[in-house]
Amino acid sequence: MQISERCYAITGLYFTPPWALNSGFIIGHNITMIIDTGGCVSSARTILGYAKAAKPGNKIIVVNTEKHLDHIGGNCLFYDNGIDIYGHKEINRNQKEFDEMMLEENQKMTEAERKKHQEETIPFKGSRIVNPNIKIENDQEIELGGNKIEIFITPGHTDTNISVYVPEDKVIFTGDCIVNGYYPNISEGNINKWNRSLDRIMSLDPEIIVPGHGDVIFGSTEVGKIIESVRTFINGRN
Repeated sequence: MQISERCYAITGLYFTPPWALNSGFIIGHNITMIIDTGGCVSSARTILGYAKAAKPGNKIIVVNTEKHLDHIGGNCLFYDNGIDIYGHKEINRNQKEFDEMMLEENQKMTEAERKKHQEETIPFKGSRIVNPNIKIENDQEIELGGNKIEIFITPGHTDTNISVYVPEDKVIFTGDCIVNGYYPNISEGNINKWNRSLDRIMSLDPEIIVPGHGDVIFGSTEVGKIIESVRTFINGRN
């Protein structure tokens, strides 16, 4: 869905229950930036199709907001099409981790025939791990042609998290630094860093947030409310 003049959100992409991923893209005059590629090739095809339809002829680039597989599992489709993928310098996943994730899903199945048939692999057919080929080490700006995008390092959920801000639209794509409805995943969390990242996002005074999971957040009041709910949860579990 279009959420501002230049920004689009793609919500509810498949991963593993109960998680559904948000992606999106930002349009410039001659470059479209895709934010996250979903957990598999089929999600990546959906994202790429929407982005091409919204602004045919634009060059495509991709940014991964973090290292988790639901955000980078579709990278291979873009890589195979010669599309550059930006991501934090510490993103370095491997195929064994991807295979172990599918095995874990297989073990959750209660029906023997489904388990034997390895139905967990169907949504991930053709997917393989590809890490970003352009490494992000610091905050930076990227020009999309009449649309300057700001990339911020926003660790906390993981050390590889970044956020992508569109100043003219006051829209920010935060990945899992912010989630809406879901509880934040703190399994690899650094609470102090996460709090500082939330402070930084708040200081931008965004009007729209595309979180890593859950509904898009509209309006300054709701933005503040959701950010504080994330903060309360992570600090309560510290």
